[in-house]
Amino acid sequence: MISILKALEIAEAMAVLVDYPRPSKAVEKIAEQIKGLCKTEDEADWLCAEIAQNGRHARWGGPAWLKAVYDERFGATDRPECRTFVGLAGPVDAACEKCGGFGIRGEGQGANRCECVAGVTLPEILLQLARGRSSPAVVDTPSPVAVSADPITQADIDAAVAARGK
Repeated sequence: MISILKALEIAEAMAVLVDYPRPSKAVEKIAEQIKGLCKTEDEADWLCAEIAQNGRHARWGGPAWLKAVYDERFGATDRPECRTFVGLAGPVDAACEKCGGFGIRGEGQGANRCECVAGVTLPEILLQLARGRSSPAVVDTPSPVAVSADPITQADIDAAVAARGK
């Protein structure tokens, strides 16, 4: 990772671009972005040369544009395939030799939780499914019961209208 001073130097060198932000706070934010993007000073030097010196880019395009220029050369690091899956309960112990990081040892009815992090955080329903049991049955809700078992007829409607008119 590069130093903030190196990132500030590059951010200030980009001031030759049209529409580049001039307030010092904005330049500091751009320097922070550069520091986060560039892993080595060579990458930072390339970014500075590409944007401020080569003349290929004449106009500032914003933080997303800066990231796109960097990614064009060094590849996007925020793509899903570049990130390590952390999971909902934290990192999985992939080094577990008993379960391979899945949290379950054995198969079928003999499936049990492993003692590793994955096994401890494994939801009970997944353990039941691994043992071959089906998922819990959905509870049927009773349908609403009608007040009258007989269907309402036109005669019933006429009688109700006549009673209301009195």
